[in-house]
Amino acid sequence: MERIINTNAYDDIVLLNNFLSKNNIDIESNPELYSKITPFSKMCPVYSSTNENIKLYYEHNLKNKRVLSITSGGDHIMHAVLAGATDITAYDINHLCKYFVSLKIAMIKTYNKEDYIKHMNLFLSSVYGIKVTCYQSYHDDMKIVIINEINCVRDKLTKEEQIFWDGFISYIKNRSVESNMFCEYDLSGREEYNAYFENNNYDILKENLERVTINYVDSDIIDLPDLNLGKFDLMYTSNILDRVMVLKNVSSTSMYTYKKMWAKQMINILTLLSSLLNKNGVILSAVTSVYKDLENYDEISSLYKIEEEETHVDNLFEHYTTRFILK
Repeated sequence: MERIINTNAYDDIVLLNNFLSKNNIDIESNPELYSKITPFSKMCPVYSSTNENIKLYYEHNLKNKRVLSITSGGDHIMHAVLAGATDITAYDINHLCKYFVSLKIAMIKTYNKEDYIKHMNLFLSSVYGIKVTCYQSYHDDMKIVIINEINCVRDKLTKEEQIFWDGFISYIKNRSVESNMFCEYDLSGREEYNAYFENNNYDILKENLERVTINYVDSDIIDLPDLNLGKFDLMYTSNILDRVMVLKNVSSTSMYTYKKMWAKQMINILTLLSSLLNKNGVILSAVTSVYKDLENYDEISSLYKIEEEETHVDNLFEHYTTRFILK
């Protein structure tokens, strides 16, 4: 297995230190640190596990296919690896994501399924604990757990990944953690969303991880066409298209006007992303919106064949998977 990180780990440690110390950097003065179209930035909390039911919509056969996947907490990447992909480019504006995914991969390669869940939950809950616990003895115990969990899989990390996690260890030894590093702090209930926890898929994933090359790029989604990445057969966007912002303040805008602006932004993004796809290439998007209900549907459908399927319903939304197939 090969993992390629295209940024300097020492620079990322500086970002991490500012983030963990809640030294928030003003967006107006430093716009390059923030996404142009979503609420995310170069260092923000990571989704440690998917909140999408990926197992209901992931592509099952990706042998000899090039995949472009959101990095996030790594679950889209794991499903691509499980499906046989060996050439994966992972993108995310959040620099922290690739290092967490590296730790996740290292743990998967080290432990069986049950032990992986146990050790990952220990790591996540301890990172949470050092932020919220006010008792020094608990702090010290949790720091020991975190350091042990990282060191137990250190030999499965690349040099750049080791540098970053060493920087994280150095930070927690000497300073307080003021920001949430993750959006969730255990895997409880999320196992059912991931196909790699079913049957013998975890063992297949472990085996396939030995053959994959993952190239990480730190990029906003709309900047991907400028990076000369080549063309892909499949692109996972997760729910990014749902998270697109068209205005900083929507309270003074009617929902009708906002939805029209959002739809126009979607057309612009999907047009840009089409340059990254081979013919019949697919963008798989998890959304709570139904594209066929949009006034601008004809503009999107002239470029893509669109297939929508409801995957599940939670307390707030109906969730859909949309396949945009390049014509």
